Amino acid sequence: MKKQFGVLAAVLLGTNWAALAGGTVVVAPARYNVMQVGLDLAARNGVTLVSYQGEATTAKPLIHVWNGQEWNFVALEDFQAGKFLSEKPKQTVVVGDEQMVPQAFAPISAWAGQQQTIRAIETEALLNQLGTALKFRDADWQWYASRYNLKLQDLNAPKRKTSIYDQPFGQPFTLKHRGMTQKTSEIQPPAPPPAKTEAAEPKPAVVEAPVLETPPVEKPATK
Repeated sequence: MKKQFGVLAAVLLGTNWAALAGGTVVVAPARYNVMQVGLDLAARNGVTLVSYQGEATTAKPLIHVWNGQEWNFVALEDFQAGKFLSEKPKQTVVVGDEQMVPQAFAPISAWAGQQQTIRAIETEALLNQLGTALKFRDADWQWYASRYNLKLQDLNAPKRKTSIYDQPFGQPFTLKHRGMTQKTSEIQPPAPPPAKTEAAEPKPAVVEAPVLETPPVEKPATK
C-alpha cells in the first residue's frame, strides 16, 4: 500500500558502524530535528547514519558516524574513500541542497552505490522520500505517523476505484488491454457454439473382385 505523510519537519537515518550488505547509508546535516528522525530510522530500519557540519564551500567539514551507541569521528579522507565501512552499501542518500552539501563529498560516488539526493529537510517531504527509498512497510508508515503526529494519505485509494468490483451495478466500466478500450455496457456476449450436426452414415465401400486371367495352355506336340 503506497502512502505518504502530510505535515511537520525533520530528516535522516543511521545505525551500525559498518553498512550491511545491500544496506543504506544516509549522509545528513547535523541539525537536531534531522538527527532525531535519523536516529529513529537507524534503530528501526537499520541504516548507517553519517552527520556532517559545514556547507558547500567548507574545505574540511566535520564528519561523524553513528555506531548504534555513540558518535565516532571520521576524517574527511577516510570518508571520501569509504574506509569507515566494511563493505560498499547498496545505496547512499545525501540530504541537503547545493548550498548545504560540502563539495568535498564528490569523491564518495566511488563507493556510494546507487546515489540519490534529498534536498528538503522538512519531516513530511523527507520521510516521504526516505520511505520510498527504504521501501517502508505499512507498519513503518503507521509508526512514523504516530511518532511525529503526521497524517497518512493512501495514494492507492483512487486506483482501487477503477476495479470492476467497486462499480455500482449497471455502470459502464472501462477495460484496458494492450491499448484497446472497451466499456462493459458495450461488450457483446460470446457467440454461441456452432450447432451440432449429425455426421452422415458412411456408405459401404464397393469392392470389385479382381479379374484373373487364365494363362494359355499349350497343346502337346504330335508326331
